[in-house]
Amino acid sequence: STWGLLSGQAMELPVIILIAAVGVIALFLLRRLLASDGAAVVRYNHVEAHTKRMLFTRAEVSKHDKETDLWIIVDGGVFDVTPYVKFHEGGDAIMRNPGGDNTRGFHEPHHPGKAHDMLKDHFIGICVDFVHRPTKAVTKAELSSHASDKSMWVAINGHVFDVTSFAESHPGGFEALQRNAGGDCTREFYGPQHDREAFKKLPSMYVGVLEA
Repeated sequence: STWGLLSGQAMELPVIILIAAVGVIALFLLRRLLASDGAAVVRYNHVEAHTKRMLFTRAEVSKHDKETDLWIIVDGGVFDVTPYVKFHEGGDAIMRNPGGDNTRGFHEPHHPGKAHDMLKDHFIGICVDFVHRPTKAVTKAELSSHASDKSMWVAINGHVFDVTSFAESHPGGFEALQRNAGGDCTREFYGPQHDREAFKKLPSMYVGVLEA
C-alpha cells in the first residue's frame, strides 16, 4: 500500500543519513591517519639522515622549498611539513613562504588551536640563527679562548654558543658547562637529559658556525 511504501521510505532515510555520517567520519579519520603515518615516516627518516643534528641555519632550511620537500620555521623551530601539504586546510597557502620564517603567518587568527598541536608532530630541530645572524665563522682558536667563568663558549654539532649568562641557571649545574667551556660538548648535549626545551634556548645564545 501507499502507506507501507511511505513508512518504508521514512525508515530508510535515517539509515541513509547514518551511513553517510559514518562515511564522513571514516574519511576524516583516514586523512588524519595518513597524515600521522607520513609524519612518522619523516621522523624516522630524519633519525637516519639527521642523527645528532637538529640544529639548522636559515640557509639550510631555505633549500627545502618544494611541495615534495617542505620545511618551515615557526618561533625558531624547524618543521618538516611535507606530509601535511596535501592535507592543509588552507590549500596552497602553505607554500607562500616555503623554506622560510612562517612565524607571523602561522599565528594569524585563521589557524585553529589544533594546528599548533599538529605542528608539534613535524618538529625536526631548531633554527640556530633565528635570533642572531652572525656574519663570520668562529675559529677553533677563538672558541678555545673562551674557557673562563667570565666568558664561556661551547660548540655543539659545528655551531658555537655563548653560555656565559646561562651557566648559573643551567639545570645540570654550573660545573657541567664549565668542564666543556672552550671545547666541543656535542656528545654531552645530545644526552637523554636534554629535551626539546633545551634546544629552544640555543638561538638566543648563538655565536656562529665553527670553522672546519
